[in-house]
Amino acid sequence: YTVTVRNSNGCTSTDQVVVTVNANAAANAGADKTICVGGNVAIGGSPTGSPGSNYAWSPSTGLSSTSVANPVASPSTTTNYTVLVTDVNGCTGTDQVRVTVNPSAFADAGPDKIICVGVGQPIGGSPTGNIGSTYLWSPSTGLSSATASNPTANPASTTIYTVLVTDANGCTGTDQVTVSIGAIPTVDAGADKTICIGSSTTIGGSPTGAAGSTFSWSPATGLSSVSVANPIANPTTTRTYTVVVTDAAGCTASDQVVVNVNPSPVVNAGTDKSICPGGSIAIGGSPTSATGVSFSWSPAGTLSNSNVSNPIASPIVNTIYTVTVTDANGCTATDDVEVTINSVPTADAGADKIICDGKSTTIGGSPTGPA
Repeated sequence: YTVTVRNSNGCTSTDQVVVTVNANAAANAGADKTICVGGNVAIGGSPTGSPGSNYAWSPSTGLSSTSVANPVASPSTTTNYTVLVTDVNGCTGTDQVRVTVNPSAFADAGPDKIICVGVGQPIGGSPTGNIGSTYLWSPSTGLSSATASNPTANPASTTIYTVLVTDANGCTGTDQVTVSIGAIPTVDAGADKTICIGSSTTIGGSPTGAAGSTFSWSPATGLSSVSVANPIANPTTTRTYTVVVTDAAGCTASDQVVVNVNPSPVVNAGTDKSICPGGSIAIGGSPTSATGVSFSWSPAGTLSNSNVSNPIASPIVNTIYTVTVTDANGCTATDDVEVTINSVPTADAGADKIICDGKSTTIGGSPTGPA
């Protein structure tokens, strides 16, 4: 610019001034960035301004510095950052960069599990990650796969498994699950039993299982129940029963008990008998049972001996005698025999008679006895 000055005398003088126009400061906030929650990234381009420039970033939230060319950004949510660059001439320039914050990958290792030794169970929730996610379980010991979303866990001892889920954005998430080993349940079918046919006995020991356990007996034949700890057994032949105990963790154990069934002893009270009043007769068949048995007759009052196989009976009225035979196993059987008292016949020889020598007469009443 030139200025001309003229005074009142008409004299003039000129001078000049130069106004230099500098360009605005170069500002480069860099390309937009994407991070995962908890991550960080450097922002600001290269170069972001000429030598000697000053920088002012805003907002300051999540920035390592607001006055450097390339601060590290670690926002917790998606944020637009603006940089104001002032150069040595005092000229300014601005630019923006967007830092997108993706959430952590969803990870669900599932609820804690209690398994039985040798019986695996799947772990990992549903779903354990977004579509396109990858999985890495550690430790891998006892797992069917270390990279599946729901591997089967079958460790030899209680183990804490950690799953690392990486989603399609490269963001990660972790979760843990504890797999505990349940103890083998206590099972006791009880001592072997011996019963007589027709009798019953309680089977199953004490205790047969922990609280919360379930029971399953087989076969069901002759049992009062197949789902209780101590059923009543009444088999008709010798039988082996098996009980399976399942505890609250699903672990099982089994045991067996034999119920021996002894047959009833052979008993024979003999055929019915009849005697005359005042008479006696042997009762009891032949044989009444095997060797080594005991006998008990009743009523015993009119018997010669109530504890032998063939006592002599002397009843005064018609009597039914019952014999109970007990064998060496304690099994019993009974049989009856009736001894009937026959009535006394009517005897009539008639009235006394008197006859002359050489004469005859009929003697004997009418009738003199039954036909």
